[in-house]
Amino acid sequence: MSYKTLLYEEKGRAAHIILNRPEKLNALTVEMGDEIVDAFKRAGDDDNIKLVVLKGAGKCFTTGHDLNELGLIYGWGVPKPGEKAPRPSIRRRLVVDREKLLRPHRAVFESFKPVVAQVHGYCLEEGLYMSLMTDIVIAADDTIFGFPGQRLSAAGTMLVTHSLFVHVGPKKARELLLLGERFGAEEAKTLGIINRVAPRANLDEAVDKVVQSILQVPADGLVLGKEYTRQVYASLGVTDQFTQAGPGHTLMTNLRYDPDESNFLKERRDKGAIAAVSKVQGEMKEGKK
Repeated sequence: MSYKTLLYEEKGRAAHIILNRPEKLNALTVEMGDEIVDAFKRAGDDDNIKLVVLKGAGKCFTTGHDLNELGLIYGWGVPKPGEKAPRPSIRRRLVVDREKLLRPHRAVFESFKPVVAQVHGYCLEEGLYMSLMTDIVIAADDTIFGFPGQRLSAAGTMLVTHSLFVHVGPKKARELLLLGERFGAEEAKTLGIINRVAPRANLDEAVDKVVQSILQVPADGLVLGKEYTRQVYASLGVTDQFTQAGPGHTLMTNLRYDPDESNFLKERRDKGAIAAVSKVQGEMKEGKK
């Protein structure tokens, strides 16, 4: 398969899967998700590959899902200002959530080979979900993390909740999801969201050092260790996120908004995606609900 939104490079026995929409800050799309699934299967099926490095091209890892695609992937349509679009059915949304939006994250989580995430710049929302699905995260010291998209409506009704509870504990997880505040690499390391911090200029070298160390482990040992890790996550209930997040996200996209609440899809329709997000984030900074 040739990729439109990814680069797939083999460096020795490591596969590098690179998010490649730098002009859009590597914002994730359904097309990119499909390609991520294919690329991880390709790496998993290749006996020469012992591990995967997941990273982003250009200025950042990823800013999360492409906001211009949200809603449209369910068939919502784009009404003119003042018009109301018919709501897509629950069954339509559930199919998209389960068969499209969850699959790339599951592909990373269930990779047969260990996955090292190399992040820099922005690692926001779905980008942060994706990094939490990996085994080791090495971040540049300029990386900005956070869940700003949770402010648009979700507030925790998402795939990431199970993994986040395991990494940072319930109280801190709820804080991160409810407030959507951004934080830096050192705080992310203290929280246990990432493993190591490296200067931006030396990030490639820091990642390669870890990769070369992992490559010394026998290939069969790496696969067995990865599978055992998945079984441990299952025993903790973490893998339930892939069955529970679909209905949760579907319900979240069908919220009823009170007159004084910001409706992202409506704001995007009337003012555009950037203005819609800015409005929600601005209200957060002002302390409004």
